[in-house]
This record gives sequence, structure tokens and C-alpha cells, in this order.
Amino acid sequence: MKTLKIKDDAKTPTSELLAKCKDKFKVWSIWDDTELDKLFPIPKEPTTREFAKVQEAEDFAGKSTQDLVNEGLAKECCTLRERLIMELVYFEKTGNHLDENVITFCAGSPLPGGGVPYVYFTRHDGTVDVSYDGVQKANDDLRFRRAVSLSPSETSGIYALNERVAKLEEQMKKISEATK
Repeated sequence: MKTLKIKDDAKTPTSELLAKCKDKFKVWSIWDDTELDKLFPIPKEPTTREFAKVQEAEDFAGKSTQDLVNEGLAKECCTLRERLIMELVYFEKTGNHLDENVITFCAGSPLPGGGVPYVYFTRHDGTVDVSYDGVQKANDDLRFRRAVSLSPSETSGIYALNERVAKLEEQMKKISEATK
């Protein structure tokens, strides 16, 4: 399987990652720079993960982020930062965009209110869209990108991600209990 190696240098703010995308192609984001940097902070340490080198996300079709949290798989999925880096790398290598037919949910970046960010390319206006939806949303057009490898020496850099996923799991448990 061919992979894309995604390195997060733990130096570049998320707003700058989005600005790099905007330098190369049209981008629309629901968040302004301040919100991006607050909601998706720079990791404490650099990380490197590899994802399948496919144009369309393939993993977990028909599942929701909540399903992945329940199954303990959310932390294996890409973060919003990784997805933005992935878009840049893929575009630079191919001249094409990722996710022209599906939407990648970034389950590795749960939002404080229980939502989950997503990214996709809209053909009708040629824009990469960055937004969010609920953790229970699921259909065949919503997919995830699961890491296929992680450098062992860099696993400590994802501890903040694991903490955020744990918080999402707590929130979902409360929602589940409240709806019983």
C-alpha cells in the first residue's frame, strides 16, 4: 500500500497551515484564524503518521464519530491539522485535491461542544471546505482517514490528541445517559 507521510512540526499554528492552503487553492473555513488556533492548537511535540495514499477517504464508511469513539478507534483517525497537511502534500504531488466525492471527518480533533471537523473539495466552485458536524452524523459519503503507521519514537506527541478523545468519550457518555 502506498502511503502519505504526514509530519506535524509542532511549530506551525493551524491558521498558518490553512493560509498555506489558501496560497495554493481556494479555501473556505467556518473558523477564523483565532478560532482555528484555539480549537486546534499546535501539538506539544512533533508527530509523524502515515495514511493510505488515496484520493478519496475509504475508512469506516457509514460510521459516525460516536461509533469510532465507542470502538476506541477515534484516536487512530486524522486530526484536522493532519488533514490540512495531507491536502497540501497531495496537491503538491498530484495537482489534484483529496475528497472530491466524499467528506473526511477528522475524528482525531473532537471539538469541545461534541462536534467533529471535516474537510472536502467542492467541485462546483473549486473550494476546499473546512467545517464541522455532529459526532452522531453517519452516511456513506462521510469517511475517516485512519493512520496506517506511527513512528514509535514519536508516539508521545499524540498524548494531547488522546486527552481530547477521552474528553469526547466523556461527553458522549453524558449525552447517552441523558437520552435514556
